[in-house]
Amino acid sequence: MSRYFILGWVPDERQQHSLNQEAKIYQDIIQANFRDTYQNLTLKYLSVLAYVYFSCSAPDATPNKKFADGLFKRQPYNPPTHLLKADDDMFLNVDMALLLASANPAH
Repeated sequence: MSRYFILGWVPDERQQHSLNQEAKIYQDIIQANFRDTYQNLTLKYLSVLAYVYFSCSAPDATPNKKFADGLFKRQPYNPPTHLLKADDDMFLNVDMALLLASANPAH
């Protein structure tokens, strides 16, 4: 199981520099083209879906590659077989999530 963190852009250059450094080290940050605020949580959720749709499908299945290329700053290397989106204010039963994922293999 891999986990990635999706973020919008931050206006503070020092914070952005720190994010860039962390992304180079751990390669687990996906940064989308929206300002990361509470009011933009809907955009964050839609960005997760757009990332999976545009970046994790076969290259010839991407209907609008220019859009996908401009939407994200960096992307994980391996496409996911399952997707679970959670926020920092949610409880996740990891054992149950893994059990459900193994009971429903990717098609």
